[in-house]
Order: sequence, then C-alpha cells, then structure tokens
Amino acid sequence: MDAEQQREWSAFRKRAHVALRGPRERPDMRLSVLPAFNDPCVVEYESGRRPGPAGTREARTGVYFSELSWRTWRGEADCQRFEAMLQQPRMLRKTFDPTIEVQTVPVDRDDVLKLLRRLSAISICALHVDLDWMGADGCSYELEASGGMCHTHLRWWCDSPAAWRPVMKWFDSTMDWLADRLDVPQGERPPKSVAPR
Repeated sequence: MDAEQQREWSAFRKRAHVALRGPRERPDMRLSVLPAFNDPCVVEYESGRRPGPAGTREARTGVYFSELSWRTWRGEADCQRFEAMLQQPRMLRKTFDPTIEVQTVPVDRDDVLKLLRRLSAISICALHVDLDWMGADGCSYELEASGGMCHTHLRWWCDSPAAWRPVMKWFDSTMDWLADRLDVPQGERPPKSVAPR
C-alpha cells in the first residue's frame, strides 16, 4: 500500500474500533482485548430498561434487561476486502462498513455484580509512570466499569505494569467466565493478559 492507501486503511481501522466499542459511553462493564495482528474483541455488560412492545403498558414503563454482548471485528477479512478494493481507481472504490460480529445473551445481574465486587476489592496504584518503557505489537487490554456515580477505565499493554497483576488476573478470569456464558469456542478466545508461569 502506498502512503495514501495507508491513510485510508488507518481511517477505516479507527471506524472499526469505534463500532467495536458500541454505542454506550459509560458501560456497566466493558472488557476489550486489542491484539496487534489478530481480531480484537469487546465484551460488554449492560442492564436497565428498554421500551416494551407498542400498545402495551411496558411501552411506557419499559422492560428490564440484563445482558452480555461479545463484539468481534473481523479485521483480517476486512483487510483482504480492502486490498481487493485497492485494485480499483480511487474514485470507483466503494466504502464499506467494518465487519463486526455481535453475540448477545441474557445474564443474571447478581452474577455480574459478584464479579464487580471482586474487582472493587482489588487495590492497585492509580497510574504507572515509566517514560522509558515502550513496546510494539503485542496486545492491549482495557477495562471499564461503573458503579453508581464512579467510573474506572484502565488500559495496559501485554502483562505490564507488574503492579496491576491483580487486575489482570481478575480480567483474565472474568473474560473466561464471560466467554463460557457466550459459548465462545476455546480457539476463538482472546489472549490472556497474564501469561501462565
């Protein structure tokens, strides 16, 4: 790809990551796994009320829901589609939407609250500062969780910083629990943030 095509692909990747995160700005809980070369995924827990069927009382009062959503961006497939599209002149290229696969299942709210309570019992430093430390490739992880008026958003790369290992272990076990609820096959589960020792 030339420089212009790289910019096009970069803009497309940004659109894909926005779509992958979903519409909620402050989720009850969101776990993201963003590998450099494989398909990224986001798992989100959401609960609340939705409008019920038109013409019913629930249309006004709403229907309670509690669900998990697992979203995966099929980036490798989109990259192949993009490369095929590059054979056409720029003005004839069609834009296409990122391929985001979504799987949603109901879940017991109390089970998720237990996970969040375990997370709230973990104590770590709020920020790890190491200006000499950097990396490329690998995998980034994100954790977002809300409880009442409080919100936490952590992001780390691979298995660093070591001071955050308790959160990483919680993240890995929670991703396994969520993947089990969603029947995600072992071969399609994301890499763990803490490598087994």
